[in-house]
Amino acid sequence: MLYRRPIKRNAECDRIKPLEWLIVLALLMQVLLFLSTAGMKAGIDFYQYWGVGQVIRLTNGEVRNPYTQHQLFNEVLAEDARTSDDPLYKKVQKIRKDLEFQGSPMAYTLFSYAPPLTYTSTLRLYFILQSFLFVFVIYQLTRFAAGTRFQSILTALTLTLVFQPLKTEFTVGNMNTIVMFTLLIALSLANVLEIYGLRRTQHSLRISILLATLLLVLMGTVSMLKPTVALMGITMVLFLLVRFDLAKIWPAIPISAIILAGIAYLPSLRLGSPTIWLDWREYFEHGNLDMFALPITKGNFSTALFLSNSLGMPLSTITLCTAAILIFSLTWAANRSGNTRKALQNSFSDPLMSLSIGLAIFYAISPLVWFHYFLLILIPGIAFFNPRYNSTHVSKFMIACVLLASSLLLQIAWFARTILPFEAMHQPEFISNWVMAIWIPLWLGLLNVVRGYGREINGPAVTQEFP
Repeated sequence: MLYRRPIKRNAECDRIKPLEWLIVLALLMQVLLFLSTAGMKAGIDFYQYWGVGQVIRLTNGEVRNPYTQHQLFNEVLAEDARTSDDPLYKKVQKIRKDLEFQGSPMAYTLFSYAPPLTYTSTLRLYFILQSFLFVFVIYQLTRFAAGTRFQSILTALTLTLVFQPLKTEFTVGNMNTIVMFTLLIALSLANVLEIYGLRRTQHSLRISILLATLLLVLMGTVSMLKPTVALMGITMVLFLLVRFDLAKIWPAIPISAIILAGIAYLPSLRLGSPTIWLDWREYFEHGNLDMFALPITKGNFSTALFLSNSLGMPLSTITLCTAAILIFSLTWAANRSGNTRKALQNSFSDPLMSLSIGLAIFYAISPLVWFHYFLLILIPGIAFFNPRYNSTHVSKFMIACVLLASSLLLQIAWFARTILPFEAMHQPEFISNWVMAIWIPLWLGLLNVVRGYGREINGPAVTQEFP
């Protein structure tokens, strides 16, 4: 979509050949077959998002707050499912009789405006949206990584078939494909901002303020929608502070703060409580859902929680120690480059690096990491193949990230667990132990990029902008 200094492409090589079209068609048929079966899942996460809007419609707005009226929500949905002729609705209601409203008020507000269709129809529409967003994001990331049209389509369709976190995302009906799309837009805005932010005309300055405002509003909104993105939002703010002269773009800060305050108040209007964000916090404090204590055996792939359990140390201590180690290693890599200050400055002047650092830190210290959260690792896992990041080591680390999360290695691990005699492989934590390490090769790859940035004279010279 957006290119500053595009990679020179041979038009003939970029054109999709007849044989390649046949390969694409065959893969597309496989993807459509897979999607037709994947779309039959109950969508246990989607159910809670859709259920809030359904209850609001059924009660004409009398029951709106899922945190203080959660029991009423469960009763209304149970009665509605009982009288419904939608078999998938009945199925998911039996699975989740007692809904756990752990989602943010912004998430429930967004999904409450879903079209008033049956549960199955709405879930299918959402499933189509998820599929389109994933294929679009992967195609654009591969194009950014200098892939041809054929390579980009091939990558998008292949990952749709084999990438295990996506299959989990389809199964539960969560929001990570939406998050992927918004992060792609954020990276595009950041790269366009670099074009105008370095110019000195009044017109460019106004455009820079507008783009900075949009970037801050977008990252703030998606953080309210999915709080797991908050660390990436912080590192993108660091990108703005490091890359641009704050004296020039400072108006973006109060303007975006006012807009975000207005956006944050929308859930209060929709969910009927001026203190809806406090209600959300109190919901957890009163023990309705101890989401941060879910054991590893329940599908929590948190490295911090695993270390806390293994070492017998408080989770807060593990989190602080892990964060300190990551900061130390980042500084060490910058120091190894020969110019610590320049390496760190150039790293946070690159929006992709800033975003990826926030993502890796989240995986390392978060007390709750569902498997479908690893869907986001495809952003750096593909984008760092851009020739601008031409280190072979970086590419190897990113390949390791994607392979660790792919269904291929997952199936090999389960097979090895079945036939090998090692007792450790027969423990429930076996799969979790290696899956939760997916972020480690990502971090090692980022450290290699940091070392390379210290040797650059003019800062990051991104070959090509995000699509």
